[in-house]
Amino acid sequence: MDENQERYEIDLLQMVKDLFKRWYVIAISAILCGLISLSFTLYFITPKYTANIMMYVNNSASSSSSSGAWLSYSDITTARNLVETYTVILTSRSTLDKVIEEASLNCNSGDLKSMLSVQILNETEVFSVSVTHTDPYVAARIANTIAKVLPEEISNIIKSSNVVVVDEASIPTTHSSPNYKINVAFGILIGVVLGAAAVLVYEFFNDEIKSEEWIEKNFGKEIPLLAIIPDLNDKSTYSYNKYRKYGYYTSNKSTLKEGK
Repeated sequence: MDENQERYEIDLLQMVKDLFKRWYVIAISAILCGLISLSFTLYFITPKYTANIMMYVNNSASSSSSSGAWLSYSDITTARNLVETYTVILTSRSTLDKVIEEASLNCNSGDLKSMLSVQILNETEVFSVSVTHTDPYVAARIANTIAKVLPEEISNIIKSSNVVVVDEASIPTTHSSPNYKINVAFGILIGVVLGAAAVLVYEFFNDEIKSEEWIEKNFGKEIPLLAIIPDLNDKSTYSYNKYRKYGYYTSNKSTLKEGK
């Protein structure tokens, strides 16, 4: 059990060495996948723009019942709870149909609902409505139409409450999606994984003799190691420097060339 565990750790170390030895394969794969991801994002994904409006929940019934001009904590809590109710009214089919008619949109209520997103801001009685569309002008027009239609619908359904527009939508100048940095980073990550997998698969099926340690590791004492032939073309080895110091025969000349 100890021998198997030790061999497994050595195998992991060899895998790391193989990855570092062929780091250029991983780098090339990462760069190619990053460029492919960037090209796909630029030419095949349609940019989308988001327009936002901010609205304030005005609970007129509780405010009129409070003494003085200050709102009590219960008034604010009631207003926050009403935000969820207003969200349901906003995404109802009757409200969406009026928005479509008012903004002269060529879509149905289901399509418009998929463009909307409602969020309560920091647990206050203020909430925002976001409209995402491929056309920034259409996104702003839809958002401003909602700001016009929603207070009327809420007043008709809940007599004692309404909403007040805090900020109207402006035409967005930058797209909200896609995110080029995230897509490119994701492509590079995929490239690193693919490159590393390719290196490991290649090294796994590569049965050429790599070193004397490789022979001892895979065959043990079954094949005794008698001698090692130095690679004279490898300038990084000690053998090459030794032969270069005392002179060696070149392959294309028969004379002894002195080393410098």
